[in-house]
Amino acid sequence: MESAVRGWIDCMQQRKLDGTSNYIHSEYRQNGRLFSRDTFTDYLNETGARIFQGQLEEVQVSSDSEWIWTIDDLLVAEDAQCLWGNIIIRWPRSKLRREAPSAQETGDLTVAEHSFFWFTDGKISKREFVRDWEGLQAQLPPQGCSWAVDSIGGTPVPSMNTRLRLTHEGLDQRYRTYLGLVNAKQLESALSTEFWYSQFTRNGKPRFLDEFRAELAVLFSTMSDIRADIQLLLPDASKQRIHVHVKATCTFRSSKVEVRDHITYQFVDGRISRIWQFFDMVDLETQVSAIVGQGS
Repeated sequence: MESAVRGWIDCMQQRKLDGTSNYIHSEYRQNGRLFSRDTFTDYLNETGARIFQGQLEEVQVSSDSEWIWTIDDLLVAEDAQCLWGNIIIRWPRSKLRREAPSAQETGDLTVAEHSFFWFTDGKISKREFVRDWEGLQAQLPPQGCSWAVDSIGGTPVPSMNTRLRLTHEGLDQRYRTYLGLVNAKQLESALSTEFWYSQFTRNGKPRFLDEFRAELAVLFSTMSDIRADIQLLLPDASKQRIHVHVKATCTFRSSKVEVRDHITYQFVDGRISRIWQFFDMVDLETQVSAIVGQGS
């Protein structure tokens, strides 16, 4: 599985897009869309240089631009026939297609991506990925700030001498218990120091648990039926991490809205000390715009 994903990424990096058909199944589904090998190659040739596509903003790079794909971290789950990877993609800012290029657009544009790859008969049959929209926006005008990806692979693994190291089953059960409390709207219990450190890190930025709890309380008060359901959960006992693909659903103007949320949790002594979280803002905005359009 790892060699197949690395081969697929090599094809993307070298722009040998036809070569991706060597690694994908004859029926390949990506973010819910079904492709054959030929139609996926056509899709890549059409949109391969696109970073994001949607109503929020479309950002592209010139077709002659070099891009670099790097696997920051990965986990192979043989039992589930699945591989999780944190992939970092870099483009030169100077190659961005924008109406008014900024003089500040030098160096690289960096985007992190959480991907889950499923396999059938040794081929990639399904891929679900979410890219870091928040991080991308921070790098574009008018903000245009420098940006450093919060590396998962570069984060130290908890020492073997920590007081509590959860097993594969222990990590799985702990997360399911936590998410059950969230879905039951028991935020005081879910977002407590039983599960979290009072200060933790989210996408490289320090956060305080009290503030985080207050934010979720506001969210739940405005979206009372919001719910998160696990699509795939991959524990990694060796690194005390969980990689989870969650589907969150709620009602907006009497219509159902879904959003994919990919999160990695770092546990230290049985509690969450760090998270890396990307959710599909582009798809969410597209759904909301369609609902608003129907009502206009």
